[in-house]
Amino acid sequence: MKIIAHRGASAVARENSLAAAAAALAAGAYAVEMDARLSADGVPLVAHDPDLGRLAGDGRPIAEMTGAEVALLRAVDGEPWALPLGRLLAAVVARVPAVIDIKVAGEAMLAAIVDAAPAAHVGRLVLGVRNVDDAARARRLAPAAAVLGLLPDPDGAAALAGAGGHVLRLWERDATPARVAAARRAGLECWVTAGEPRGEGAWLVGAVTPERLRALAGLGVDGVLVNDPAAARTVLEGGGA
Repeated sequence: MKIIAHRGASAVARENSLAAAAAALAAGAYAVEMDARLSADGVPLVAHDPDLGRLAGDGRPIAEMTGAEVALLRAVDGEPWALPLGRLLAAVVARVPAVIDIKVAGEAMLAAIVDAAPAAHVGRLVLGVRNVDDAARARRLAPAAAVLGLLPDPDGAAALAGAGGHVLRLWERDATPARVAAARRAGLECWVTAGEPRGEGAWLVGAVTPERLRALAGLGVDGVLVNDPAAARTVLEGGGA
């Protein structure tokens, strides 16, 4: 089962940061996941939320700020709270795939992501889309990239495959033997995001216990997105509680 570092190794470093990516690489993660949004002037930025209120105390929508305005908001490590996507991609894709959770639908967002990626490593992009129309657009704009379906319908494997997708993402609560089997029948891999969409504690997005991780492996899941890739690897390699 592939270990994908959710927002980097976000259990040990600031989410979606260069430090989180470096920690994920050091932990031997198969891939580094990151979130992408567009600024008002079309700059692709790495940010999960629509604003930086949770992280930086600034509630202005990223979509209404310029890339330069966002760059002025810096964390204690001196890096922007929302890095330019191209900068984080450059730190990741020379070594492992970059899984991009694309928060804004449409061709403009997809094109900006492809343009931001190092040309030699477009084949290491995994473009996470939220609808089958964007899956087809992603296949057209970046035929060398993989397409990950972050679909609202956990039973959307056939539709995703028909649009040229490669991987179906399920939430942990939706991961059943029938859905994993349906993804396989459609010719897709099946990845799971650990935790719950608005979970807390042990069910925080990307959090997982050893028992739950082993259960996912037992389902035959192909990949799992977790906040602590080092701990997940230890469990899957036979260690851990």
